[in-house]
Amino acid sequence: MLLIGLVGVYFFLPQLVSLHQTFAVLKHTSWWWVILGLLVSVLGVLITVVMQFIAGRGVGTFIGVGILQFGRLFVNSFLPYSLGSIGLAVSYYQRFGKQRSSAFAIAVLPTIVVAVTT
Repeated sequence: MLLIGLVGVYFFLPQLVSLHQTFAVLKHTSWWWVILGLLVSVLGVLITVVMQFIAGRGVGTFIGVGILQFGRLFVNSFLPYSLGSIGLAVSYYQRFGKQRSSAFAIAVLPTIVVAVTT
């Protein structure tokens, strides 16, 4: 548990240091662009949730897949190449009875879509 705390502090401290800069930039920003960026981000998450829910053929609930996606976004901020988030999604789908290969295929789908579209 201590190791997890230390890793969290290691990755979170640089973000805390730049928090003052973030608020300084937000004072001089156009709020329409901030709102538009947030809407586009939410739309991207929603599309990913729908894609995973359909790929999983309705395994779990839509809200459960949504919570999974937000968890994946959090884990991706700490681990490279979506590795942690794929593992998180694989364990989620295995809990609902999917075989490991099927769970991996469903879990890696958003990563492949992002790689192809960017």
